[in-house]
Amino acid sequence: VRNVFMKHHADLLDAAFWQAQKDRIQAGHVHDVFPYERDKRFRPEISQLS
Repeated sequence: VRNVFMKHHADLLDAAFWQAQKDRIQAGHVHDVFPYERDKRFRPEISQLS
């Protein structure tokens, strides 16, 4: 698990990454994070039809 994590998310362990995120937030940028690909996401427009 560690190797896969490091391959894809090693930047999360770097203080510079978090400093850059803080700077972006302070500049007013809100970063959207989507845990699923678009075709796998819940689609409210469909659920409201039921």
